[in-house]
Amino acid sequence: MNYQKQHSPLQFYLVAIVLLFGSVGFTHAADSSRFVQDIPRFGANSPFSGEYKSPLYPGGKQLWAQSRLWQPAPDLVVEDWIGDQPDTQGKYLLIEFWATWCSQCKKSVPLLNRLHQRFGDELAVIGISDEPVDKVSAMHEPAIDYYRATDTQARMKKALAVKGIPHVIIVEPGGAVVWEGFPLLEGYELTEEIVEKILAVGRGE
Repeated sequence: MNYQKQHSPLQFYLVAIVLLFGSVGFTHAADSSRFVQDIPRFGANSPFSGEYKSPLYPGGKQLWAQSRLWQPAPDLVVEDWIGDQPDTQGKYLLIEFWATWCSQCKKSVPLLNRLHQRFGDELAVIGISDEPVDKVSAMHEPAIDYYRATDTQARMKKALAVKGIPHVIIVEPGGAVVWEGFPLLEGYELTEEIVEKILAVGRGE
């Protein structure tokens, strides 16, 4: 007898399901729940397998680091200063994580030079690389006018979970992060006007 011809397709599939589950032996609810729990929810090395936080701001700004906006910044820790060490007392800090091999970092140098020249009395602009001192000192183009430091242990960078450079944070004198991100990100660029507005708040304007 051709079973499919004598019975409706729905009946056929119902019988097939009963036979399948009967052969597996799902006789107890506890057994079935154990079976389901044994199946990993996500594949190996999936970014969703742990505590996953989207790099997108609610408004759409993408970050390549952990957000610390409106939260205390990690301690500023460096191994060596290349040239002068800044006076940070009572000042805002603009800290950029960068490297000599990074083309986008080099593109941001003129902006940081301008910020250093215009706002130097209120804002300490600092570039931190995790490369050795001799490597950073050997880079002469583009010329960097602001403060430079190295930390081969990348302690502050790791505390912020920086995954892409350049990454900038601006820290107000009280220690909280008031701006963060990739300074050249289209639509979210760091500009002189934005820095002026940040500093104006500190002045009480």
